[in-house]
Amino acid sequence: MIINFLYKFTLTIGIVFLLLSAYLNISKMVSGDSISSYQNVLTLPKGHHAEIYDEEIAKIDNLNDLKKLVDYEIKENNFEGIDIPIYIDEIVRKNIFGN
Repeated sequence: MIINFLYKFTLTIGIVFLLLSAYLNISKMVSGDSISSYQNVLTLPKGHHAEIYDEEIAKIDNLNDLKKLVDYEIKENNFEGIDIPIYIDEIVRKNIFGN
């Protein structure tokens, strides 16, 4: 008896939630609102810059040229600690993003 009640109760709740979600989805489609239409959504966090294509970096096609460029830039800019792998990551992103 109690199992029959729980079955009917669960089935009823499930159907109510299914109909509610279908109604809300259909009403959202009809209204024309969508997440992509919001104007206040930022694509990049403040303070971060988009990756840029650099032709000089894109011309690097072997490991020795990459090592020379990294060594030169590290000495030129006095990079230390975590700044070194961040700079290398930036170089690789510029090279891959442009190709």
